[in-house]
Amino acid sequence: MSSSISFKPRLCHVALERPLRRSRPACKASLLQDLVEKFVNSKSSASEEKCPEAVAWEEWIQLRGAPRQQLTLRQCGVEGRGLVAKERIRQGTKLLQLPENFLISSELALKESSLLKAMQRLPEQSATIQGLPEWTLMALYLVELRHWSAATQGATSQGPGIEQPSTSDESALHDVNGRGDGTGQRSWHQYISVLPALPGSLLDWPPQQVDQLLAGSPLRRKAADIAEAARKSWAEVQPLVREAEQERLVPMKLVTESTFKWALGILLTRSVLVRIQGVEKQVLIPWADFLNHDVSVTSYIQWDDQTRSIVLVTDREYQEGQQVYVSYGQRSSGDIMLSYGFCPAPTFNPNQAYDMRVELNPKDSFLKAKEAALLEMGMSRSMSFPLRIDGFPKELVNYLAFKLYAPAQDSEIGDVARQIFLEGKLVVKGQDLRLLALSELRGECRRALREFPVSAEEDKASASSLASLSSQQGTPASQEILRLKVRKGMCAEIRLRERQILQRSDFIIGGQLKLRS
Repeated sequence: MSSSISFKPRLCHVALERPLRRSRPACKASLLQDLVEKFVNSKSSASEEKCPEAVAWEEWIQLRGAPRQQLTLRQCGVEGRGLVAKERIRQGTKLLQLPENFLISSELALKESSLLKAMQRLPEQSATIQGLPEWTLMALYLVELRHWSAATQGATSQGPGIEQPSTSDESALHDVNGRGDGTGQRSWHQYISVLPALPGSLLDWPPQQVDQLLAGSPLRRKAADIAEAARKSWAEVQPLVREAEQERLVPMKLVTESTFKWALGILLTRSVLVRIQGVEKQVLIPWADFLNHDVSVTSYIQWDDQTRSIVLVTDREYQEGQQVYVSYGQRSSGDIMLSYGFCPAPTFNPNQAYDMRVELNPKDSFLKAKEAALLEMGMSRSMSFPLRIDGFPKELVNYLAFKLYAPAQDSEIGDVARQIFLEGKLVVKGQDLRLLALSELRGECRRALREFPVSAEEDKASASSLASLSSQQGTPASQEILRLKVRKGMCAEIRLRERQILQRSDFIIGGQLKLRS
């Protein structure tokens, strides 16, 4: 029953050239702050006062066996909470050093989750439960941890649109635990209690906003993939939950679509892919979650075999009182927005790109032969390539050259593919395939520019309003309006940069075509 659904953790994007490590930015003090803080595109020094939770966090860290931390929790202006140097920290210092008991993983979920143990008592479903994807196991465990945390606080609500399990059903979960006290689950209360009701990822966006705000951008397709993966994950686990409820093995309304979606959002915004003893594991790492992102930083969260702990090796020196940053990976501002809910200034993000999607002509008489040749080259009939402000990849030109090649017969396509992709030959049997490819790419750039739903002037106006939004206060009823304005401004900033990239690519191609004419 287990599917191949693949969410991508923030810090590890499979398609990127180098491994990415890290989790979501700091937990925020309020929904309003969570939505606005990152969009002013300025860095603020840390507040002179610690966060109210700072002492409790330091005690919790020591209780779990981590060494004295060189970092402390502070309010860091528009960036919300962050980790700040207590003292001078030299370049190359190993920070954090959090032992393995700080990691929330799928293995821990199977070991400690009363919910998962209960579901494994379903007839002939034990193997199915254990075979669920990492994301699903961790999401179910997060739902349970949130339940225990709310019970610890005596909370009556778990967030917008999320119902509490009825008290008459709670005994089912207690009975499975054996001890009936949720000790293992309650030990994560310090962490779970600060997780936001709205994680901030694309999964929090109403569908109509996704369609409206991302229209004309390649991000719309990426957003659809994320939403579809979440839908399939819930569809996969829902029958198991329903059956467990009917058998009175788990409380009613503990695992709902809302609570499960919240948990997926937490994983999307905070999970880290780390390699431990040669095995990649997807995990949540409390305390490390408070590290904020900077596009210029090259340090990332990793497992250190020497200390057997999670570390951050600094790529620069920090003075006392300075905020310490981490890299979420070499990702565009749009990718970060969909996953994390904030948008680094696209103009200053060296990884900003427009993902140009190209594919073989479905009406090509040699479509099957070309598909087979692409497969041999490790490619597919539909692919995306990043256009950047300083140029576009030669692989894109090669792909278009192969797409436009007009063979005489099937048998020559494999040889031509090897000439194009392995040898870089773009003049084949008298056909100037580079000229054809550049002309095709220029047409695609111009088509993409026409597909933007609003003018550049309208986008500039929306983007310029972001700074003023950071000072606005609102009632709960007005926060959704503010969230829409913030999202609209972020998307406008991204479209402006996408326009610049497309226009620049058009200009570069025009110059190259002029030289070949």
